[in-house]
Parts: sequence; C-alpha cells; structure tokens
Amino acid sequence: MSTRDVPEPALRMLAWRYFIGGFMCLPWLWLVNFIYIYPETRRRPELHKTIRNLTLASLAGSVFFLVLVITWLSIFLTQRTNWGATGDRLSQNIPLGS
Repeated sequence: MSTRDVPEPALRMLAWRYFIGGFMCLPWLWLVNFIYIYPETRRRPELHKTIRNLTLASLAGSVFFLVLVITWLSIFLTQRTNWGATGDRLSQNIPLGS
C-alpha cells in the first residue's frame, strides 16, 4: 500500500479510522497507522498537523498496550500457581505437574 499519491483529506480520514479502530481492541491497527502513515508526514511536511498527531498517538497507544500485555503475561505466568482455583479458571490449558 503506497500513501504517496493519497490526497490529504483521504489520508487524514485513514489515519483517523486506524486510530479509532485501535480502541476497539485492535491495537495492531495503531502500529499499522504509524508504520504506513508517519513516513508520509515526514516526506510531505505540508500535511495537516492532525495527521502527524494521530500517528504519534497511535504509536504511544501501541507501546502502552504492548507494555500492558507483557506485564500481565509476566505476572500471570509467574504467579498462576499461587492463585489456586482462580488461576486455573483463568487458564485455557492447565499444565500438568506440580
């Protein structure tokens, strides 16, 4: 997908849709928004500042979500056995062993 020939209003709408889509439990859209649209804001400095702000906010949301998931995974994987039945109910697959 090339964004070089996309007019500014269409690019702004695309950045907005990706940004809003990230809030609908699709944070990978934030990363896609940043990867595809941010380089265009560097190439074409005359673009509206909103587009650049949306892409930077998308990057921040993506990093925040990644930190949140890594934190949850590290806590869950190290403390699941200490949580007893609650930890087992949160597990899709209960590993065998002690």
